[in-house]
Amino acid sequence: MDSSIIDNDNIRLLQDAEDVLLGTDRDALAHTISELWQLVLDVICTSLIVRIRAAALLRRAQDELHRHIILLTNTRHIRSVASTSIQVLTELNPHIDSESDLIHSWFLFVSSISLHLDRDMCKVFFSLTMYPRLLKLVIEQLRRSCNKVVASLMFCLALFHAHEKACQIEILLPLLNEVDGREYVGSALLHALNFCGRPCHKVYTPHLKYTIQLLTHILRDKKMASSLLFVNDMKILIEVLLRECVDMSWDEIGLVYYLSLLDPILQSEQFTATDKYRRDEILIMLQGFVHRASVNIEEALKGSNTVNDSVRKSILKLSHTALLKHIDILD
Repeated sequence: MDSSIIDNDNIRLLQDAEDVLLGTDRDALAHTISELWQLVLDVICTSLIVRIRAAALLRRAQDELHRHIILLTNTRHIRSVASTSIQVLTELNPHIDSESDLIHSWFLFVSSISLHLDRDMCKVFFSLTMYPRLLKLVIEQLRRSCNKVVASLMFCLALFHAHEKACQIEILLPLLNEVDGREYVGSALLHALNFCGRPCHKVYTPHLKYTIQLLTHILRDKKMASSLLFVNDMKILIEVLLRECVDMSWDEIGLVYYLSLLDPILQSEQFTATDKYRRDEILIMLQGFVHRASVNIEEALKGSNTVNDSVRKSILKLSHTALLKHIDILD
């Protein structure tokens, strides 16, 4: 950890910021957010702990208060966040509870601001020489950290994967096949899914989406799946999927995300290697979804059902397609 003396003025600023976030003064909030953001970006004169605490307050302003979106709008912003991320991974010890909490807090912040990265800023980020180093450190950290830290790290990797795909750049996926710690990627994805589990705060719904997108990509690539996902990972994934699909209500988009996993799961060699684990339960679940969705659509046509129409139709389509395509596996 850095040895900078924590400036008393910064400590007072953080304490005052807590009060402002609880208040209703919009002008004071805007001013406080600007001050906190400057603390986060000052990698030279502001201590690491102050930067992390300021980032945690900014995340509250962005995610919980829904009053302000923190944006990375220039190269300095990108470089500062990447630099602090590397410092967090190299200087903080995930085996010390207090420092583990700091790692978790910082990468939840990184994942929250990464959601809003536009394509131009993504390209700036991916062009930095420190970007591959950051990815390697994150992957290596997966084997050393507790579950909640692993989840926040995986949120970031999943978002980076989505942004790379949008920019038609591929840096992360090759590293997943090379870096020490890659054998923990499968379990890390499961921890990320579990972190988003019921009840899933809407703040984490986008992270659920991107985590499932990364998992889907891995499952559809036989080489990656064989090296990153073990048989036990597949069994746990199926248990999580069944649990979440049963627990979620029919107006939750998360249910659609989970059902989209069924096709790559049922086609994977890992599923076959599990002796078609929970096959009967999957079949019963899909049959139930098809019946229930059909009934709900009929009720909606009569005007007696208010469940989100697009979600309901997606549930029916995914369930029906999985049944038709994989009935020989499930029956």
